[in-house]
Amino acid sequence: MGLFSKKYIVEFEYSNSFFGSNKKGTMVVEASSQTSAMSQAKSVLKANFTYVKVLSAHESGGKSEERNVTWIPSSTVTVRETHSSITTSSSNSYAHSTNHVITDKERAYREAERRAKELEYKKLEKERKIESKKKEIKKIQSAPTRNGIIASILSLVAFLLGWIPHWVALAKVKATQNQLQMWVDLGHSKTDSYGQELLADIDKYSKEANSVIWIPFAILVIGVVIIIIVIVVSKKKVPSKLNIARQELENLENN
Repeated sequence: MGLFSKKYIVEFEYSNSFFGSNKKGTMVVEASSQTSAMSQAKSVLKANFTYVKVLSAHESGGKSEERNVTWIPSSTVTVRETHSSITTSSSNSYAHSTNHVITDKERAYREAERRAKELEYKKLEKERKIESKKKEIKKIQSAPTRNGIIASILSLVAFLLGWIPHWVALAKVKATQNQLQMWVDLGHSKTDSYGQELLADIDKYSKEANSVIWIPFAILVIGVVIIIIVIVVSKKKVPSKLNIARQELENLENN
């Protein structure tokens, strides 16, 4: 045993293939610290298994605990620390002992388990594609209505925006009328020069408001035409897209 070295029981998780199930095991490592024990164990295990994850390490409780490690089939095998490296004799001895742990029956079981996982994955992937294709079919069927609603909302927004020039002109009329009223309240007359100027502005802004009132209605008419075109075009595209999607769904279900 090296100077200041102790025996540690290292718990790890391993698998002999990427598709195989993960199992837990324990082994004995002789090292100067818990961290060193885990590092040494990982170095040995990586040479023997496809997947390895060291979970924990604790000081050995004695011979009785060491005899119960799962990866020592016949006798205790320790991994000695020599200048922070693994001795060749211990590594080879451990590899030799673990090579006999996996039986033909266990290999067959793991292969069957791997194939079962592959089949399950393919089944889930097929179900996912089928569900996605069904959603696509529903989306195609609802396309005319959905596009019509979108076009209607946009047309309504444009219709409301079309009122802005009229509302601006009416605001000018209202503001000028308030100015005229204040002028009168101050003791002046509507017939004086400033009063006549305000009356002229009120008339000008009123005509301006009336001159742009057609804009929102023109936008509304254009919007209705666009809505009709969008719905008609969408409906024409539905049958061809629907046939393709249904054929793809049938192929997925039959494969």
